[in-house]
Amino acid sequence: MKTGSLSTAPFTEVRHNPKIKKQVLLESISCVRHISHAVLKPGDIAFEHSHEGGYEVFYCVRGRLSFKVAGKGVELKKGGVLAVEPGEAHAITEVFEETELLYLLSLA
Repeated sequence: MKTGSLSTAPFTEVRHNPKIKKQVLLESISCVRHISHAVLKPGDIAFEHSHEGGYEVFYCVRGRLSFKVAGKGVELKKGGVLAVEPGEAHAITEVFEETELLYLLSLA
């Protein structure tokens, strides 16, 4: 599992324009299979599952929810990111308020 957050990620210069600053939330994730967007409401859950073929990365645009990843509880809130390793069992266990997620599944 890898995690990151806008609140802790340092600002760095964009290589092709140093006036633009970026925050790298996660590094060294292989090619992306898909990027998706979802809005979850309290009561929504995702049953435990895993993806053998790649990372699944979740970025919380707004709201707050909890995951179970490899048996450990992880809370994700606005500005937070979570990367689930290939084969790592995970589930969305609780949505505390309407939550907007961007997520991607990478190729192995």
